[in-house]
Amino acid sequence: MSQEPNDYYRPDPHADEELVPFDVQDYSSRKGLWLLGLLVLLLIAALIFLLKVYQPGVRDRSDAPKIIAENTPYKVEPDNAGGEVTPNQDLEIFEAMNGKSGDGSAEIVESAEKPLKRPGEVAIEVKDSAPSTQDQTSRPVPTAVPDPRPTPAPVTNAVGDSRHVIQLASLRSQIAAQDTWANIQKSHGAILPRGSYADIKRAEVANKGIFYRLRLAGLADKATATRICEKLKTRNQTCFIATK
Repeated sequence: MSQEPNDYYRPDPHADEELVPFDVQDYSSRKGLWLLGLLVLLLIAALIFLLKVYQPGVRDRSDAPKIIAENTPYKVEPDNAGGEVTPNQDLEIFEAMNGKSGDGSAEIVESAEKPLKRPGEVAIEVKDSAPSTQDQTSRPVPTAVPDPRPTPAPVTNAVGDSRHVIQLASLRSQIAAQDTWANIQKSHGAILPRGSYADIKRAEVANKGIFYRLRLAGLADKATATRICEKLKTRNQTCFIATK
């Protein structure tokens, strides 16, 4: 619609209406604030979403890594297991282990069970334990075992035997004295003179009791006894010269 020159002189149809002040700058600033607030809210929501999503995979350098298992069953029974069938797999004991109870019926046997014989078992018949005359005659007769210890020479006076002896030990029993003499003969028999023998004498010592003195007798004189005793001392055998 074109405006003619006479339109400027026509009365304004809206002249009687009240004019409302309108600020274009004020209107535009409010709209911008609303948009800015909405943008901030969107950014906060996005930040919260990212933290929720990536927080389990974020850790400090000093922390050990976390391994999170999948939320699925470890083992799943297949619909069709297949494979070899295990014998006796449907026994009642397995049903009881799985929580299934049986019917509870029991069969009562009139006679009690008897133990079975083991394979290869031999029946042994026990007879009278009294020995018969035949058994006594067939048994071997025990023989006496000789004493391995050497018997000491008898205490006798040899020709030319002097009164000087060499005392070798003083023991509590005669058996111990005999054993000691056997050991001395075995260890020092090479230096003992021919014709010498063991002289074991029982002696009672005051406040000590009875002792058995082992002495070497059958020596020619005191010089011979002294010489033999010195040789025994070099072989770590204690001795001293005594008289009968």
